[in-house]
Amino acid sequence: MKKQTNDISNGWIVINKPLGKTSSQVVGYVRRLLGIKKIGHAGTLDPLATGVLPLALGEACKLIPYVIGASKTYDFTLRWGTATTTEDAEGRISETSDFIPSKKEVLNVIPSFLGNIQQVPPKYSALKVDGKRAYELARQDKDFILASRPVHIHSLKLLKHDKNKKESSFEVICSKGTYVRSLARDIAKKSSSCGHVVTLKRTHVGPFFIENAILLESLEEIVHKEKVILFSLLSVLDDIPALVIGEHIAQRLGYGQKISIKTEIEKGFIFPQEILKAPVFKCLTKDHTLVALAKIEDGAMRVDRGFNL
Repeated sequence: MKKQTNDISNGWIVINKPLGKTSSQVVGYVRRLLGIKKIGHAGTLDPLATGVLPLALGEACKLIPYVIGASKTYDFTLRWGTATTTEDAEGRISETSDFIPSKKEVLNVIPSFLGNIQQVPPKYSALKVDGKRAYELARQDKDFILASRPVHIHSLKLLKHDKNKKESSFEVICSKGTYVRSLARDIAKKSSSCGHVVTLKRTHVGPFFIENAILLESLEEIVHKEKVILFSLLSVLDDIPALVIGEHIAQRLGYGQKISIKTEIEKGFIFPQEILKAPVFKCLTKDHTLVALAKIEDGAMRVDRGFNL
């Protein structure tokens, strides 16, 4: 993964979000600390969740969808025997059960949650229902139904099962849109019990891992020592094919102009087959500066998203 240390105006910084902070609060703190106006996060973490929160600075904000859409890894702890209104430790108890499944019984239900599944999101979520946030309706005790949505569970592992403590710990690798709180709820139901999440930690998002994340409480000291390390824009584009372009093409793409494939081929420029077939590709200068994400339509190369670097 490419890093840069000399320029904090464009790139990615990965924060290890602490307990109790909202993602927006973290963004606000980092914005003030770095003096950066253009900043955003790639994937919300609830206040009771911790872990990897990628922050996009400057031109990296244009690439947030590429991180939000990536797979994610979470470690979470399910407490058996009590369900809550929020499906985590913040809510009111809504259901109880005296049955605590054995380790074998938990392992037996795991396969039913692998692959493509349908999941009903938690009512305390930011999804909209008739123009209003679901959590707002839930706080008002409004009666409403959230439709199930398709999600993909790449992997689900039972890490620890303590029947005496009424807790099980899991690791899940999942797609965009997966609610771990709902997954825990459904595991408990499938096990003939009920339960809720008591700890939730995101350890991986796309190319970013917890090992590379900066503790929020350490960031001010790191900034003061001018040792902030950013991941480059290209860090999130490893899976996209690259086309190295000359200065004249880079300049025209910078102006948003389309480039005739036929004309450039006649000039001797070579377009590899993987570029001609790719839905989108990255255009780089010879020194690997990202000029644009582009696509080919009607015999021309067009800018899908341009960058000012």
